[in-house]
Amino acid sequence: MLFRFVILGLMFSTIYSNILEIYAHRGGAGLFPENTLSAVENALKIGVHKIDVDVCMNIDRELIVTHDPYLHEDLVQTDSGYVTGEKIYIKDLSLSEIKSYNVGRFKNGSDRNMLFPEQTRLDHADIPSLEEVFDFCENHSKKRMHYQIEVKSDPMKPGMFFSPEILAKSLCELLRKKNLISKVEVQCFDWRVLKEIQMLEETIKLAFIHDEEHTNTENLYIVESLWTDGNRSEDHGNCTLNMIKDLGGHIWGPEHTLLTIERVKKAKQLGLKVVPWAVNNVHDMEKYIEYGVDGIITDRPDLLRNLLESKKKAVPPEISF
Repeated sequence: MLFRFVILGLMFSTIYSNILEIYAHRGGAGLFPENTLSAVENALKIGVHKIDVDVCMNIDRELIVTHDPYLHEDLVQTDSGYVTGEKIYIKDLSLSEIKSYNVGRFKNGSDRNMLFPEQTRLDHADIPSLEEVFDFCENHSKKRMHYQIEVKSDPMKPGMFFSPEILAKSLCELLRKKNLISKVEVQCFDWRVLKEIQMLEETIKLAFIHDEEHTNTENLYIVESLWTDGNRSEDHGNCTLNMIKDLGGHIWGPEHTLLTIERVKKAKQLGLKVVPWAVNNVHDMEKYIEYGVDGIITDRPDLLRNLLESKKKAVPPEISF
């Protein structure tokens, strides 16, 4: 009997070690307009582990699913065409005002339009609230979906955003309301936000993310400590990964160009989950799978899923509509 339980334990260990999580970045922006319910629906149909979306806060302190803190001129349209002139900020708009805009397609000729040539363009798509995304996914996935929420905040441009305290409070209240605390990872470039969330809900899994622009790529030091809430690698054994662990982080979320196999090993030795972003070609996906990452954030969840299937790795169920 004991032998039987040992064998079963080894089987389950093998199964779970075979899982690499698919994160649909902005709902899968390479396939449908970013951060829309159409993108989210498509990701559910493909079959992903986590829906990844960005959030900003509007004038009524509702969390709005959008990458940009303002209405971007290459994406947002009115009935008269793409927005122009002085920037209109999400923080100054009500939900009904936000819903009056269309984000179904990028402007022809824009950098963003050329970034995803295979994206399906829509005649109309509106900007959802985070609560709408949760309700949509929970309903259609029968409460099986998990989420990664990136809170948008910039310590260098405080006038564009609400304070970290307000952002954290609103997110935690919504997660409690929807009973999703255990199904969510929260990430942010502005580590002040993560600290505030940690103080409100210590069980939420926090992803400490950073990009190549603000990082010394040779030694992985984050150059501007405003982003790290004043924390410095020098105070954590000259190691950013140590710093993330010491600050209570669960996940290291680097821009994928910062990955090396040595850094992945170090992070995993510290007990950190490793989830790079945003990986959109199969060659890089294969490389990072070999490195041993735990998940990949991608605008092309279809490519990652196909790759995992070709390697006989476990994939999540597709969701039918």
